[in-house]
Amino acid sequence: ASSLGIADEDLAPRDPLTKIIKNHKIIAEIHVAAVDNTVRHDSPYAVFVTCALSHIMIAPSIKLFWRRKWLFEFCISVAGLLCSFMYHSCQAFNVEFILPELKWHVLDNVFVICNFANMFTYLAILRDGRTDFLIKASALFIAIVTQTRAPWEITHTIFPIFLFGMIPIVCLLTVHRTMNIYDFKNFATGTGLLGVAIPFFVLGLDDAHDPYRMFHGIWHVFAGT
Repeated sequence: ASSLGIADEDLAPRDPLTKIIKNHKIIAEIHVAAVDNTVRHDSPYAVFVTCALSHIMIAPSIKLFWRRKWLFEFCISVAGLLCSFMYHSCQAFNVEFILPELKWHVLDNVFVICNFANMFTYLAILRDGRTDFLIKASALFIAIVTQTRAPWEITHTIFPIFLFGMIPIVCLLTVHRTMNIYDFKNFATGTGLLGVAIPFFVLGLDDAHDPYRMFHGIWHVFAGT
């Protein structure tokens, strides 16, 4: 380049989108190296059982959505199940199927956010069906944007979930103003299971200290239930 009278910096990508893609590739390569140095030492079959097959726990919820004709929730849950299963299967056996492991991971994050948004919208008990659908549809858009922008930054996953988690709280304080709208037995059971699941999710973030991805698998079991 210098021999042609062109400065090296002139060859650098000036398009912001090109720069973002380049940065994401570098981050992805670092992530792959980290995974290869930790998870791949475990038995791939054990990781497949703990992380991939553990998704079976969400099957009853998917069946319920279908029976109640909640087609949006059904489609989001099925998509989330398939993407997460593919991500963890590719991760366990270090293979690529249709998409690379990391792209399955991004899609998994998108539908995790959407499933939480659907749950929080349900808990808000909105009287207007249009508002209910618009919130769930906006969750899909926000999830796609945040995960495309920075899929490996945990805040880009936690913040959207926190944002939609405020909806039932606001509705409870300003609209319903009573807890009697909930079935206390189901509410306590669901909250308790999620409360047990979250610490295992946090523990599973550290791949190096999560043998056979056991902690992450336990997160699947309790959160899916």
